[in-house]
Amino acid sequence: MDIEDLSAEHDRPETESSVLVKTRFRNKKQNISEDLCLSSNLPEKFHVFVQTWGCAHNTSDSEYMTGLLAKYGYQVTLDGSQFTNGCESAGDITSPSDLACGCQDNGDQCCSKEKSSDKSKTVLSNCDAKKNADVWVLNSCTVKGPAEDHFRNAVLEGIKLGKRVVAAGCVPQSRPGADYLKGVSVIGVHQIDRIVEVVEETLQGNVVRFLDKKYTSSDTSNSMINSSSSSPAGVALDLPKIRRNPLIEILAISTGCLNACTYCKTKQARGILASYPIEQLLDRAKQAFKGNVVRFLDKKYTSSDTSNSMINSSSSSPAGVALDLPKIRRNPLIEILAISTGCLNACTYCKTKQARGILASYPIEQLLDRAKQAFKGVKELWLTSEDLGAYGRDLDRTTSSLICPGLSEKWPHHITLADLLAGLVPIIPAGCMLRLGMTNPPYILDQLVEIAEVLSHPRVYSFLHIPVQSGSDAVLDAMKREYTIEEFSNVVDYLMQNVKPPNLPPGAAHDTVNGSGALTIATDVICGFPTETDNDFNETVELIEKYQFPVLHINQKASSSEVKSRTRRLHDLFRSYRTYDGRVGCEVRVLITEPSFDGKFWVGHTKAYEQVCVNY
Repeated sequence: MDIEDLSAEHDRPETESSVLVKTRFRNKKQNISEDLCLSSNLPEKFHVFVQTWGCAHNTSDSEYMTGLLAKYGYQVTLDGSQFTNGCESAGDITSPSDLACGCQDNGDQCCSKEKSSDKSKTVLSNCDAKKNADVWVLNSCTVKGPAEDHFRNAVLEGIKLGKRVVAAGCVPQSRPGADYLKGVSVIGVHQIDRIVEVVEETLQGNVVRFLDKKYTSSDTSNSMINSSSSSPAGVALDLPKIRRNPLIEILAISTGCLNACTYCKTKQARGILASYPIEQLLDRAKQAFKGNVVRFLDKKYTSSDTSNSMINSSSSSPAGVALDLPKIRRNPLIEILAISTGCLNACTYCKTKQARGILASYPIEQLLDRAKQAFKGVKELWLTSEDLGAYGRDLDRTTSSLICPGLSEKWPHHITLADLLAGLVPIIPAGCMLRLGMTNPPYILDQLVEIAEVLSHPRVYSFLHIPVQSGSDAVLDAMKREYTIEEFSNVVDYLMQNVKPPNLPPGAAHDTVNGSGALTIATDVICGFPTETDNDFNETVELIEKYQFPVLHINQKASSSEVKSRTRRLHDLFRSYRTYDGRVGCEVRVLITEPSFDGKFWVGHTKAYEQVCVNY
């Protein structure tokens, strides 16, 4: 926008310094509208509601976004649980001494005392938080239809209520052109460290979209936003802009001129003619005609180009968001640590790869540093990713000083999950537990010995999520799952035989959880995959009957009557299990981390991650 096109009104507030230098020219009675304009953009005056759908990785992303917003001064509610003001660091907002008293269930003001004069906390109910928020940040999941439906409905609800909406997560990353996202600010999975920028612009009524990278670390290092299309003509054409009229793009094709008119000063200001390359102009025009203010479609920052970001991080990584960013945990006793992003698979039914990309792992050093920091205030550490077993296969073994020497002969070229666990398990404090997340069979087959040993450790939950998806090799091949039922069974059989149950009281240590179960394996099944026949489905039923998985996620791929019938059959089979009958009368020690949804019980888990409810 040209200087002469700027509005004289207070569309944008003056900075404090620019107001002060005008003191001698100011009237005795200060302009009231100026005061309002100056204070109206203070972050602490705005409430932001962050809601999350999907996997633990999404939850971790939301925690980081919430932490960034709180650090900047916004009043933030994560999934309706807590407002935080004046957050300064991860430690300030996650230690147990900072926890609210738990009265959030009735929506009353928390009875906890303030820790300091500059840090206040108020606990609100989910409905109150959502209703009172100025901005909704909705972090979406695209893997399953129902999750995306809930996300779409929330976006439309926010628009209907007149809320400022920011769409985040996998849905806008994979489908940025969805009709219901028009007119809504969007931030992709690789851009979450720019959430403050997005919320600021959204509060001012602007629509911004940050989904991909247009910048390199070597371009315009001192500009607010680094651009890869610098030109002698001046400002780069791919810089973001806020249009005065959102329906009109003003495109300068050159600057300066070749004339020397005696009455004109333009040449003194703009200089001699400098034209933009045709390629840049066409690209800008194409972008403008898409109807979006601006799009960035990749990771924004690397370690060399974050010098002007709001928060400089020392742990930038190809895996995505820096691990030392502040966060507000949804559960203050649980740290969810994403050890990688993306995956190595190409499953035909899954859109995660489109959103998260190919595998990118965090270095072991960064993960151990984050874990040590987290264990200063949490009781559980969850490792999460799109595929835990694939961790490290993109990392050269020679680049890490913390690899396990005993594993180098087995894996001479790349790092593995076993390397990470070898460094992580010894630093788990007494009274704390580690939980592993989801892994696909192909990348854990050669780590079974090491994984079984870790799952047997007294401070590691004997739990693993291994999705099978189908009991038919033919269906698995159509899904491009890259393993057979025999290989899946080998994984389950080995772990069940080699992960031993812990001692029951009184033999167990006082700070150790235990229980009757040796191992819990959770799995997923898709009913009604397009190529699935009756015989294929029967093979799935036989597999479920064989192992009687205590945790079974059943997903319906189609909605025909036959598929619904198969889904009901699997549900009925699962409900027929009597998995926990043998636990009656047993004495177990559990780690309690949260209240139940109805507020009547404390919820804890045994060593095998079996859920136990304890009366208040």
